[in-house]
Amino acid sequence: MNNKDNSSIGVIVGLLLPIIIMTIIIGMSKINFESINATIQHFIRYNLMYKILSLSLMPNAGLFLFWSKNKINQARGVLLITLLYGVFVIILYLK
Repeated sequence: MNNKDNSSIGVIVGLLLPIIIMTIIIGMSKINFESINATIQHFIRYNLMYKILSLSLMPNAGLFLFWSKNKINQARGVLLITLLYGVFVIILYLK
């Protein structure tokens, strides 16, 4: 087993990747609005934040599949964080 195969790397990457993807999605949507705050308020007003968060979790699934072949502990870290984000998506959906 590789020394760099620890779950903390997977947890960190699993936490940061959806945030980066959400930032890109919101930044691309800003074109239609005057500011990022107006964009976020629009998404909150029309209950779209859970959809954006769900979309931002898709790269985590790809990362999990890529790492599951040879870096099992990192894949476990990504899977754990993805499941926690999934619970947050459900909470936002039911809100």
